[in-house]
Amino acid sequence: MTTATIQTVGFLPSYLQTNKNSKFLSSTLDQLIQPPQLEKLNAYIGSTSTPTYNSNDSYVQEISPLRQAYQLEPALIAYDSDLNVTTVVAIDDLANEITIKGGISDNFDRLFRSDVYSFDPKIDWDKLVNFKDYFWLPTGPSLILQLLTLQQHSHYLTEC
Repeated sequence: MTTATIQTVGFLPSYLQTNKNSKFLSSTLDQLIQPPQLEKLNAYIGSTSTPTYNSNDSYVQEISPLRQAYQLEPALIAYDSDLNVTTVVAIDDLANEITIKGGISDNFDRLFRSDVYSFDPKIDWDKLVNFKDYFWLPTGPSLILQLLTLQQHSHYLTEC
């Protein structure tokens, strides 16, 4: 792997290799074609408050205590009508957005504590509310017996 930087201004004809073009290309195209500067990590990312946490394992250190405490944990997930995920917001982004809008976001317990919880049982609400429009059979519907056997079907088809 080469570490030499590539300057795209060198690919231009000499009369276009001006100082303005050099600055423009170095701030745009040169950023895209440079050799990658990768760093190999052998560490975990995520919560340390899980049953599988081992204190001997190494974890990637985040840039702030807030991000360190809530690595990879979404605070808000929005779905569309087909239950496809449309938005995922991290907790630090949510706290920053609350602060920008003029809210106080220094106490997460105050922000997210609630005495009311949403409950969504996986039931058909129409059957619960409009129960008079449905037939409730304790053993289910009776079986419909087939009148013609397979042999009668084949005989009927050959006659037609």
